[in-house]
Amino acid sequence: MKSSIENFYQIYNKINKNDKKWSKKFFLSFFSANNAKFFYIKKNMSGYLIARIVDVDVEIISIEVVLNRRKEGNAKELINQLFNFCKDKKLRNIYLEVCIKNIPAINLYLSSGFKKKGKRNKYYKVENHFYDALMLEYETNN
Repeated sequence: MKSSIENFYQIYNKINKNDKKWSKKFFLSFFSANNAKFFYIKKNMSGYLIARIVDVDVEIISIEVVLNRRKEGNAKELINQLFNFCKDKKLRNIYLEVCIKNIPAINLYLSSGFKKKGKRNKYYKVENHFYDALMLEYETNN
């Protein structure tokens, strides 16, 4: 398992390059838990999705696709990987939060079947500005 986590960190590093949100120590610690899952684009290592299982639900922690590989369906492929995983494991709901300024991501989630469930006021800080987080949910029907 440790080698898989190391591989995941290499993919995370490749995609994030200069914008690493997580240190290697935090990353390895997070994925040592049995409830953490890492999905990635296998054909070109251009994107990843990090999720956490909580009881019978799943929370998307992070999803990222390298800039020059966006608008090619990579994020949709990651979401479909998660949907298939949830179906196989009989998990019920998928939750996520997204900044209201991230219109492409919101459109992707809504077109994938996520529904708006609420918002968190001034949840994200971007360059000295605070923005609301849109809370979304997907019901898997499992």
